[in-house]
Amino acid sequence: MKHKLLLKLKYIVVALIGIFVSGHAFAQITLNTTIASTGYTGTNSSGTNSAITFVIENTTASPILLMDVGDWTVSSDNGAVYTLYYSSTSLSGVPATSFPATGWTAITSSTLSGITAPSLSVNNVLTGINFMIPGNTMYRFALFTTGTRRYSGTGVGTCSPNTFSNSGINLLVGDYQISSAYVGYGFTNGPRFFTGSITFMPATPCSGIPLSGTVTPAGPLTSCAGAQTVLTASGFTLAQNITFQWEESTNGGTTWFPIFGATTKSYAAQPTVTTMYRMMVTCTNSSQS
Repeated sequence: MKHKLLLKLKYIVVALIGIFVSGHAFAQITLNTTIASTGYTGTNSSGTNSAITFVIENTTASPILLMDVGDWTVSSDNGAVYTLYYSSTSLSGVPATSFPATGWTAITSSTLSGITAPSLSVNNVLTGINFMIPGNTMYRFALFTTGTRRYSGTGVGTCSPNTFSNSGINLLVGDYQISSAYVGYGFTNGPRFFTGSITFMPATPCSGIPLSGTVTPAGPLTSCAGAQTVLTASGFTLAQNITFQWEESTNGGTTWFPIFGATTKSYAAQPTVTTMYRMMVTCTNSSQS
């Protein structure tokens, strides 16, 4: 005898708290190594559980915020964990062979989701990073993944250029040299060329009540119990010292509780009961939301 399994649908009600008030908004700039370049095809790899390194140089007197990092990915990469590390001392040469590592500090980590591209392309893998790079400063970054670590090139001159610049910010990759050593390594292979993107903006201090923005997709939404829905906020104040905190309520908004670790502009919700979500945007300079 056959039985039918009935799965009750639960409702995800999405609410973004905050009054739409005037705030400061600043243009974001993206440097993508696959644009206006040759050889950046992402056809090389060091397998899984490894990193690719690159340098960001801020030649201006003012700090910037690193907001997003993109990587050469495809839909099958969903579920891989990406972690971004930085070093102010290991600016070139063979980096650490495993992470975490001495001299490297973890900035942020996230499980990749929401990639729908059927073929390989540059997609954001870490968003809402808000990592400050001071003026006249150079940091080296290692983008680690538990999935396939893809990059481009097989040696010197196999990709060009090795410097991508805008507004005094330089993205240095592959066979660019600092102290006579290459900056770009895939695991211990070098030089290798980061095939991805960085997005940054001026780190102007926030003030007053920040702009809250909107959430995509807009609610109310329906979903199978336990199914994942990625909620992403946009249109909020972009400035230094802005923080995010997603909260949830299972009693219609009477009480709200912060979601541990949900402190970026995106959150992968997996409700099992009717749940409301909101994201608090706070300026820590003014302590206002």
